[in-house]
Amino acid sequence: MKFSIVIPSFNDYRILRTLDSIIKQNYKSEDLEIVVVDNNSNKEIVDAIKKKLRKNDQIIVEKDKGIFFAINKGIKKSSNKYIFTLGSDDYINTKIFFKKISNQIIENKPDIVFFGVNYITKNDYIFRKWPPYKLNFFNKFIGRQFAHFGMICSKDLYADYNFFDTSYKPNADFDFFYRLNYKKINIIYLKYFPINMTFGGDSAKDLKTFITVNLKIILIIITKYPIYIFGFFIKPIHKIFELTIFRLIYKK
Repeated sequence: MKFSIVIPSFNDYRILRTLDSIIKQNYKSEDLEIVVVDNNSNKEIVDAIKKKLRKNDQIIVEKDKGIFFAINKGIKKSSNKYIFTLGSDDYINTKIFFKKISNQIIENKPDIVFFGVNYITKNDYIFRKWPPYKLNFFNKFIGRQFAHFGMICSKDLYADYNFFDTSYKPNADFDFFYRLNYKKINIIYLKYFPINMTFGGDSAKDLKTFITVNLKIILIIITKYPIYIFGFFIKPIHKIFELTIFRLIYKK
């Protein structure tokens, strides 16, 4: 089983840790293709990335229009059927990640594999676990969100749904998951947390951005998915509940 890992990049040295977490996997290197899509980072970072990459990997260095524009480009340039997207400040926390995913794909032949994500601070402190919620009407209706960095998806499915809609910028993943016809898609959910995701990305880097992103989400819901408007307003309750449960279970 072969995988392509698409990583959008822009002037962030943490991508070297991201690359190491892939390169050090207990998996055949020729079966893992890394595709870095870099938005014209400085020469030092680009050179450092190139030193990490292997002969079957790719780096695309050119100006782009944002993270999902870069991800779409990387998906289209990828060579393999199954695509994993990963942020440049995130990393895989286990060396058997692809081995475990491969076994699941061989057995179930899914369109999508969902798994959990650990939210971490810049000091690698885990403060929240984002579980792989089932992509169904109920979870959408109550405002559940789904992590695109906690997913491996087939390239064919991305193409069938016309990739991420870049007109939504940081909210393109929200729109993508709400467009999916989950009743016609073979999805499996793995209840483990192999990805450490740094809090404070494009959608939460400061209060102004956080407010803007959420205003855009509600606009998407009102104009395209009005049946789910209730969920937008109770979403904060989910997050408070999850943080409370996390502290009770993991931080005793």
